[in-house]
Amino acid sequence: MEKIKGINGPIRDVASLNIPENLVFEDFELKNMAEWAMNYLMRSPKPEYNYQPVFQVFPLRFPSFREVDDPVVDCDTDARMDWEWYYMRDIVKDERGKDVEEKFHERMRGFIREDGLAIAHPGCYHENLENAVYGEADKIIHVWGTVKILNSLSEEYIRTKNNERLVLAGKVYIGLRDLFIWGEDENGRFCYAPNGMGPVDLDFKKGNKQAWGSQPAPVVGPLLKYYEASGNTEAIDFARAAANGIMYGKLPGSIRFYPNGGFGIAGDDGILESGRNVGHSHGTMKAVWGICELGLLTGESVYIEFAKRSFDWMMSRGTGTGWFPAGPDNCNETCAISDMISVATCLGLAGYAEYFDYAERFFRNYILNLQFILTTEMKDYYRCYHKGQNPEDIERQLELLTRVQGAIIGGSGINDFENDLLGNVSGFSIFGCCAPEGMRAVHTVWSRAAVMKDGILWVNMPFNLEKEWGTVKSYAPSAGGLQITTKQPCNVRVRVAHWADKQTIKIKLNDTFINPKWDGDYLIAMVETGGILSVTWPLVCFKHTSQVWKVSAPDLKVSFTWEGNRVVGCEPEANEGKIPLFHKEQRRIPEFR
Repeated sequence: MEKIKGINGPIRDVASLNIPENLVFEDFELKNMAEWAMNYLMRSPKPEYNYQPVFQVFPLRFPSFREVDDPVVDCDTDARMDWEWYYMRDIVKDERGKDVEEKFHERMRGFIREDGLAIAHPGCYHENLENAVYGEADKIIHVWGTVKILNSLSEEYIRTKNNERLVLAGKVYIGLRDLFIWGEDENGRFCYAPNGMGPVDLDFKKGNKQAWGSQPAPVVGPLLKYYEASGNTEAIDFARAAANGIMYGKLPGSIRFYPNGGFGIAGDDGILESGRNVGHSHGTMKAVWGICELGLLTGESVYIEFAKRSFDWMMSRGTGTGWFPAGPDNCNETCAISDMISVATCLGLAGYAEYFDYAERFFRNYILNLQFILTTEMKDYYRCYHKGQNPEDIERQLELLTRVQGAIIGGSGINDFENDLLGNVSGFSIFGCCAPEGMRAVHTVWSRAAVMKDGILWVNMPFNLEKEWGTVKSYAPSAGGLQITTKQPCNVRVRVAHWADKQTIKIKLNDTFINPKWDGDYLIAMVETGGILSVTWPLVCFKHTSQVWKVSAPDLKVSFTWEGNRVVGCEPEANEGKIPLFHKEQRRIPEFR
């Protein structure tokens, strides 16, 4: 059905659900998710290893938790987590874990050498070598870590105005500028890291090519964050040049972007094949996200349209529920889901309003469902799964697993946690890369669901929020819409789901129904201090069937049943003994305590 966008596969059985007469507020709380995430941030780092966080946790394995040094962590897992302290604290608004946080940031600053570049061993580029031992001779310039540290230092300065952090961020900025290779052509100035997002030899030799060297360094977003912190407009020029380097494939041997938005290295036949030459979804979309943000900041449509093409192409490879292939098409990766949420909200702010619905879908169907909480049921499941092990050892593992509660599971399936339909590849895994990236999705939704800009409150997605200007309470999962209570006079714009029938929308200001006025996809209302604006619309119910696993399972078809932007069931259902991903009732995360 044409009016329901962003779904990959035929749609059928479309109907409208009645709005319940007595609506109640029973949607989940983003703040509660952030509070659980803080548990992971505070308790995952190991003081005995310089606050090194855990990289991989496998909640169904025995043992499931790595307690010793992990060679895969440095300048990857930790560099991603470094942001999340700021992001989760934005939401929870308290000082819990401050002592651990400072030690953690200190750890990250310790990677920066005098020229501003992060130096570490290359363990994160070799995840399969989980017991490798690296020494000083193995260290490299860690471009992936450096760009993330630039972002973190800028985020800290924005919040604390600690000038030492801004000075250090400036040093990192100069280090990256001097490391990058620069040029100019008919499209203007361009630049690129010598080995893309891969490692670079300490003496700047350019021959350190390996698999990740074909992926672009995601530097554009951190450069924009540094500009926000410093006001240095040269950072925007650097960002433009880096964006051009990515868009026009200036790094020798790197992936290319094709007119349809596809990315990878096509064969002689010009075709991208999922199992052969498609670029890594997260490695690429992380860079694309920064380019989209550049377009949003500068108003230059070339960057927005470039990002939109690649986003739409990625949508053609996923189901529409939030499942996206990581590399080939046999596993889903939360890192990529988070990138897609970030790009979707950016495109929404740039004028493609229906993309906010895509972001809401990905969040409700995957990020929300995949936050790891060790419930009583989960503990019983684990004990049963490993009933042949020593009971004391089982309880020891369960105690260790409490330290990673709040992490977002990184590897999951189409209809279950274990990825049973696609051979259990990466199923039910808490990857150190994905756990913090999933937290980023929480912050993205929290910060962009409602945005005050130039005196106008734009309410883009129906999530529960409490901000300085007022509160938003979502009517999900019973109906579409929300209630806004203001703490100040607000000129409000409320986006209505793109699939909603405008004739069925009800708007009530305080106790009076009012006629709708429209600004594109947004309802307009003026709300005085203490006023209550309620907007509701019926949920659309439908089914759709996806068949997108061309390499791993070309004959597999999965049908999803929807209510609004939430999947409430699927066929086939999760096999017996597996943990279902979707339920008729929306997941209720227990209150953090």
